[in-house]
Amino acid sequence: MATYGPADVSVILDGYDLSQHLLEIDDLDVAGKFEESRGFGDTYSEQTYIGVKEWTLGMRGRYNDAALASNVALVTQVGNNRVLAIEYEGNTKGKKLTVLNPGEANYARQPQIDGLTKVAFKLAGRERIDEMTILQRLVADSAAGALSDGSTDNGAASSNGGRAVILITQLALGGYTSFTFNLQESQNDGGGDPYATKVALATAVTAAPFAAIVPITGTIERWTRPFVVFNGAGSGESWTALIALIRD
Repeated sequence: MATYGPADVSVILDGYDLSQHLLEIDDLDVAGKFEESRGFGDTYSEQTYIGVKEWTLGMRGRYNDAALASNVALVTQVGNNRVLAIEYEGNTKGKKLTVLNPGEANYARQPQIDGLTKVAFKLAGRERIDEMTILQRLVADSAAGALSDGSTDNGAASSNGGRAVILITQLALGGYTSFTFNLQESQNDGGGDPYATKVALATAVTAAPFAAIVPITGTIERWTRPFVVFNGAGSGESWTALIALIRD
């Protein structure tokens, strides 16, 4: 059994890495929705679950107006849908990544007489909260082809599809027109069954931050790996991306 602390936590919102700006993360409060279902003659209130869950998550941190920092990531996005990923167990391949697709419910600046100005915001969503497996850590990369964390063995194929998430926090094209990130699959890590693209994670990306949750249908083979294609010509390219997968 392992324990974890603040050094293991990362928060990526739509490709903005807010980890160094946040001070507090509230509990992820998930609640089922119920309706009154008692009838005449009943002596007690009765509630029936309507099959819908909802959740809220608040965070608080330092106000920072630099590019890619807290204010830019949040100030104009109230009411918009976001892609949120939280690493509770460290930025490690194979660890779990909590992925949500919330709306930004509110955002506020909080000046203080005895401290730095803070920001507070709340995210709200319905239904799906995915615990994905990290395929590619959030680390700098620069080579075409399979990403630096290589392939991942699920132990067996799965038949019910799933979802993948990609969050790109930094991207330098180095003269290339764009990058395309794919999720590839193989029955045996390319030994007799060559890797083939299962789904495009991000097509013709030209800038960061970038984030997407991508649905996957049908069978996902035992082995998977993220793979990048450079479009055009150039040199000196680099990017930093976090990629994870859940199988249904």
